[in-house]
Amino acid sequence: LHKFTGIFNGTPAEVATGGWPVTVSTGNILSSPVYDWSSGLVFVGSTSGTTTGGQLHSVDASSGALVSSARLATNSSSGVRDAPVVDSTAQVAYAFVGSDVGASGTNCSTAPCMSVYQFPTTFTGGSTGTKFYVGRGVTSTTLRFLYAGTFDDGYYNSGTPASPSGNLYVCGGLAATASRPTLWRIPITSNAMGTPVQGPRLTGNTNANCSPVTEVMNGANDYIFASVTAGGNDTGCSGACVYMYNLTGLTWAPAAVANAGIAATGGASGIIVDNISSTTGASQIYYSTL
Repeated sequence: LHKFTGIFNGTPAEVATGGWPVTVSTGNILSSPVYDWSSGLVFVGSTSGTTTGGQLHSVDASSGALVSSARLATNSSSGVRDAPVVDSTAQVAYAFVGSDVGASGTNCSTAPCMSVYQFPTTFTGGSTGTKFYVGRGVTSTTLRFLYAGTFDDGYYNSGTPASPSGNLYVCGGLAATASRPTLWRIPITSNAMGTPVQGPRLTGNTNANCSPVTEVMNGANDYIFASVTAGGNDTGCSGACVYMYNLTGLTWAPAAVANAGIAATGGASGIIVDNISSTTGASQIYYSTL
């Protein structure tokens, strides 16, 4: 992990003293890092090698001091592939694992399983955090990943930001039968995760990858967007698609259907939102096709 100064107001330069750069996980690829302004820590995940990696790591932005969780992912898997999600006010970090190191359990009938972990930002070395399964995973490092989820508007506007309540949405797999891309809702009450609730399945009999999930509240409607790389079979699109669900008034269940879908060749990257507006054309989503 490398550190640079002078990026926005000065001359960019790498820091090569005081513990930097930091060797986080020898031989393993790292996720994108996330800086937490409140704790002064940088959070990053690692892919899982044969003996190391598959962990969530925190690095002190000043000293470079490294703390690593317990191993969260199976050997030679995608590990913690995507950047963690960090809530600086609630002081928690979420890690997303496509092939969990544990046995099967609730919401996953056969290991390996996909899982979402929650850690306090001050977790200590070897910590296991709190986890819940979101469907079946695969051991392959290239076939299926679990990308980052997103919170809904209820979470973002919770009346108690330091101990928020709302929901986290993530695209995992089916609980049983096969690892088909499926949306899950994880309730969060007073900063604690609850048992995930299975939502709509995005493909027929295809083991495809999902994109990360993106949310935006536009007027009275709370939308989430997600893409699949192949096999999509929801409203408006078949094959590689981007789907939109309006959470406002939606009954969350496996039978829930998308409000709309559009083709995206090879599926979509992460999806970002530009602007909130009722004016036609003034609120857009952006993504790359794969």
